[in-house]
Amino acid sequence: MTITIDGTTGIASVDGSAGSPSVRGSDANSGIVYSADTVAISTGGTERLEVDSSGNIDIPDNGKIRFGGSADLSIYHTGSNARIDNGTGDLYINAASGETGVGVYANAQVELYYNNAKVFETLEYGARVKRPSGGSTDFEIIGCEGQEAMLHMYADDGDDNDDKFRLRAGTDNFYIENYADGAWETNIECEGGDGVKLYQNNSLRCQVIGNGFKIEANHHLELPSGNWTGEHSGKIQSHGGGIYFQAGSNSGYWDFRLPSGNNVANISSAGAYTQTSDRRLKKDIATIPNAVDTIKQLTGRSFTWINGDKKSFGIIAQEVQSVLPDIVDTPPDPANKYPDDPMRSVDYNALTGHFIEAIKELSAEVETLKAKVAALEAV
Repeated sequence: MTITIDGTTGIASVDGSAGSPSVRGSDANSGIVYSADTVAISTGGTERLEVDSSGNIDIPDNGKIRFGGSADLSIYHTGSNARIDNGTGDLYINAASGETGVGVYANAQVELYYNNAKVFETLEYGARVKRPSGGSTDFEIIGCEGQEAMLHMYADDGDDNDDKFRLRAGTDNFYIENYADGAWETNIECEGGDGVKLYQNNSLRCQVIGNGFKIEANHHLELPSGNWTGEHSGKIQSHGGGIYFQAGSNSGYWDFRLPSGNNVANISSAGAYTQTSDRRLKKDIATIPNAVDTIKQLTGRSFTWINGDKKSFGIIAQEVQSVLPDIVDTPPDPANKYPDDPMRSVDYNALTGHFIEAIKELSAEVETLKAKVAALEAV
């Protein structure tokens, strides 16, 4: 191999290879290798570093750049992954101004900085996002155009479907979901600018609507009995085996109202029950005839209620039905408990008209008898 030294062109040598470098010492396969527009360094017959015509420095896989007196810091590529290994102390990545951007601490946390202030750190039990000062702390997950954003949370190593939950921001609504049945199902849906919907087994059960709260069809509201919670305006509570309704004020009342807007009955704060009786809500108005004869066909009964074992007095619906069928009703039986012989109820208030007319008929008879007696006494 010939090396030429020229005062004008410098040192010149033939091109070489990793196994036979252009410039070498006593080790024949270690040295500097020249080739077209590149310079390389080889050791043991293997190229370790190359500088190309663009100024790029190339180091083969698993070749390390090491820093420190004891090679404490290494930067290299394994063939699959890029690695920075720090053997002593902590590792910091700083911005041009000297501000810390990333801090990696031996056997401890990793920290991320914004404007030289820590905003994120890993913990032994997870991670923390914290704004150092100046306002609220935000953690943003942003979906790309037209797509959703999600945050998945798995408990207990996430090894069972019951452990899996997620928060999902749709293009319009926000969802809290579970994976208990092997597919994502909605628990809560928050509609943008509108209301909140609650689900069970991915089926809507109830929701907040414009002016109130709605329970979906074929579902109900349960009030388990519990300890008395005190006196409150507009309160409903199950307690001690009863359902308690408290009015909005001490002079308030409870109204029974139809969708048409008409009141059909109310209970005053004094406990008085009244039914709507306005002429404007009635038609086919007529005076009840033969009221005494009708009342005489009814029988007053004493009895004991099976539920509660309480003594009481009144009439029997089946007996009234043959006399005054219009005041006997068969209320809805949603449980279909009596499919062949429906339970019956009686409109006791409807008897008031018969009593009034019966008293008037009896009074007229009394007046007639009194007149006859007076005529006989005058003879």
